Amino acid sequence: MSEPQSPGPAAPAALPRPRPLHARLLLALLALAAAALYLPGLDRVRASIWDEAYYLSTSARYAAGQAHFAAHPPLGTMLIAVGTVLVADNDRVDWKPLGAERAVADKVMPKDFDWGGMRILPALFGVACIVLFGALLLELTGSLVATALFSALLLFDTAIAVQIRSAQLDAFQLAFVIGALWALVRAWRTGSYVALFAFGALVMAAALVRANALILGALAVPILWRQVAARDWAALWRTCLAGGLGALLALGLTLTANLAATPNPPDPATEMGRMDLPFFSPEQRAAQARGALDPARYPAAARDIVAFMQHDLAIMPPTDAHGSRPWEWLLGRGLIAYRSDVDVSPPWAIGLIPNAVVWLIALAGVVACAFPGRLRNDPLRALLLGGWLITLGALLALDGSRVLYLYHYFIPLLFGLALAAREWSSARLGWRPALVVAVLAGAYGALRLPIALGLPTG
Repeated sequence: MSEPQSPGPAAPAALPRPRPLHARLLLALLALAAAALYLPGLDRVRASIWDEAYYLSTSARYAAGQAHFAAHPPLGTMLIAVGTVLVADNDRVDWKPLGAERAVADKVMPKDFDWGGMRILPALFGVACIVLFGALLLELTGSLVATALFSALLLFDTAIAVQIRSAQLDAFQLAFVIGALWALVRAWRTGSYVALFAFGALVMAAALVRANALILGALAVPILWRQVAARDWAALWRTCLAGGLGALLALGLTLTANLAATPNPPDPATEMGRMDLPFFSPEQRAAQARGALDPARYPAAARDIVAFMQHDLAIMPPTDAHGSRPWEWLLGRGLIAYRSDVDVSPPWAIGLIPNAVVWLIALAGVVACAFPGRLRNDPLRALLLGGWLITLGALLALDGSRVLYLYHYFIPLLFGLALAAREWSSARLGWRPALVVAVLAGAYGALRLPIALGLPTG
């Protein structure tokens, strides 16, 4: 299948493709730049940053092999636990007191805890995010200029940087989401069932980090509709089968890993164990007693995980001192101060602080879709706009029922930057304006980088 063409302004897909060597060199440069920003000094802040206090507790319970529940599905917390327990130099840590409460207090943390090891896996996924975003933009625009500029803009965003450089869920989810979008574009252009399989697997993986990504599965509807319109029922069946099998594989592997890592029931002697036990069903307990991977444990564990997440959502407050509203995110507002120390010299602080230039450019990419002919002559742009609308719409639906934070906008931000790149390439803008935009965004980000990296602020 090829991308539909129609009269009107030339779509970016019509531009010459870059030479493979040039594309590989660009992706390699992006990887080096991302590694230089995301990897050094991960242990600079020797205390938990934001939700790390919760993920320390889940990692400790994985280390003890205890079944447990969290506010999110298990894939992201398992990946953090891999870094914390297996990669980091934490062999001498007594995990029991760290897993006893839902959030680990600073006072009980061992002085020699390997914070850098805990944070290395999200940072590596962050490097992968930048490379994958570059690959996505090459697929969307065929332009080295647009790819270099908008990949750099994603790298320059200080809000994403602080989340990637600490043990949060965002790096994992963003990597899976960007990979899913790349697979979707390939499937749209080529009809590849391998790409559709990858799309299903990566959307499910992203949803198993945070459930909100499940809505991205709706982006396959235009492909299905095109097959329905052509009455190609065999292709429709194969498309559904490929995507569905990918999703089932990701779900099955994640659940298997989770069950294999938790052969023991929750500990009733701890606060967290007492919180988890009401959701640890008799069916799962009986299956676990027969073996960690007993077949009957799979459906029981899945139901228990969903029940706990629903309960957690129901008791979550509608707002708090750090929460913000979706309309604020469009303008890059919603800063959160994670922690600071003003009693040392020089003082330092770390927090979620967006690069407003980058966020406004992403918004401009969305607004540009209102220009005449932009969507009618560019179905991929319409697909990206649909992604922005459904992901933002899901957040708007949650607004007021649970507290939301700036980082919840990261997925719509990706769509906005991709739309802006599509517009840039369509306008055939070259290196000179790209350098101007990159310098502005880079300079603005540099002013905020000390807070994103936890450097001295003076």
